[in-house]
Amino acid sequence: MSTQELSAIGYDNKSPKFNGNNYAWWKNRIQNVIMGIDYECWLVVKNGPNIILKTDVEGNQVPKKDSELVTADYKLLEKNAKAMSILQQAIGEYALAQHVPGVRGVIRDAEGDVVASTFLPFHGNFDVDIAEALTMRHALSIAIDSGFRNVCMETDSLKLHNHLIKRCSPATAFGSIINDILQLSSSCLSCYFSFVKRNCNRVAHALAKLCSSFDSFRVWVKEVPSSIAEVVMADLSPLID
Repeated sequence: MSTQELSAIGYDNKSPKFNGNNYAWWKNRIQNVIMGIDYECWLVVKNGPNIILKTDVEGNQVPKKDSELVTADYKLLEKNAKAMSILQQAIGEYALAQHVPGVRGVIRDAEGDVVASTFLPFHGNFDVDIAEALTMRHALSIAIDSGFRNVCMETDSLKLHNHLIKRCSPATAFGSIINDILQLSSSCLSCYFSFVKRNCNRVAHALAKLCSSFDSFRVWVKEVPSSIAEVVMADLSPLID
């Protein structure tokens, strides 16, 4: 974004830029900056992007098509874009060091069927553990927004799993995200954290590969992208057989 564009949304060069260190300090500072610029944008960062839904003929909440959006919907989507722009600028040149396609998650019901999947683009230089924690936080947020209150969150990161079940949130960037996840989980009736081996998480990894070509926030409700449908069926075959 140009200097003029940044000024238009209230961001300036004096705002804190993340350099890979002191995440807890930076998080507190950037929170205050975003709240000062636009409190609704801070709520987007805190609670997740605004999802524009409608009620279908069966009474289910499903995302609106672009052709169905109205002025009020556009304003909510603009808040998403504005919040993302501020965060991307706050990360600064550090984000250019390494490309991370984004965070993604798959939500299944008790029978193993995929009821929703999601992708949130985010570019930055993150350790694997932090990337896993960001993914968990985003997936849990989407699950809660979708109305699920009894959830089991799976991860193939043993470190993330151990910290969550022990409710251990050290004073690090990783620990701050752990604390966010635990706070989100407190709004559920029940929330369990389960460790699975990487080869048992094929759908999520197939989604990650697909999403490398996306550059915008996406949610699929009661469906999966057609290109990973085969992986979903293969994942369910042991249950069907």
